[in-house]
Amino acid sequence: MTAGRLPAPRTAPLEVHWVDLDTMGPADALAARVSDVERARAARFARPVLRQRYLAAHAWLREHLAERTGQAPLALQFVTGPYGKPALQGATGPAFNLSHSDHLAVVATAPSGDIGVDVECRVPMADAEALAAQHFTAAERRELADGGPAAQVQRFLLGWTRKEACMKAAGCGLQVEPVAIATGLSTDDRSVAFEGPDGPVAVRVASCTDLPDRVVSWAWRTDR
Repeated sequence: MTAGRLPAPRTAPLEVHWVDLDTMGPADALAARVSDVERARAARFARPVLRQRYLAAHAWLREHLAERTGQAPLALQFVTGPYGKPALQGATGPAFNLSHSDHLAVVATAPSGDIGVDVECRVPMADAEALAAQHFTAAERRELADGGPAAQVQRFLLGWTRKEACMKAAGCGLQVEPVAIATGLSTDDRSVAFEGPDGPVAVRVASCTDLPDRVVSWAWRTDR
């Protein structure tokens, strides 16, 4: 996949942007564009390509958020919620969430609220039905059973990324079982309600299959 093949981003009011991390330059140059903490985390990766992609994703995220806050990229400070979800320090910055799969990174931003995004690579999956039996609702399992293997992979990944995006929007990590979040297996924009660890959660969830070999889903919390 090359950057030139990426489709246009989704915009207003929730924005979804993507980038090919392998086009962003070498790790040495990227290291100067992130914090000491991010450099230390990158150093833990054994493979150079993983270090470069981690640095690229976080340098890109900083620059993306800097454009929306008016701050310098390295001036941005991050905090984490009780279940590990990062956010900008202070109440004035936009909501955001980052996900990456191999060399593709995706960031979703919104003026306010809580959002989540997830991207997965579309590859053959021998265990899709077994995973669905654990994590999908009965209606979603019936939806998965329609069509051939290629259609099943895409439907499974739509369901998986939609559930993951909802959990990230709720900021609840793995505190909620995916089977408890009925998102469906399509790209439809729909309302989803579920019980989070701190009470009821309501989100809008949607998906995109336009990126080469990837499925992307995002969710925007609508109940606060």
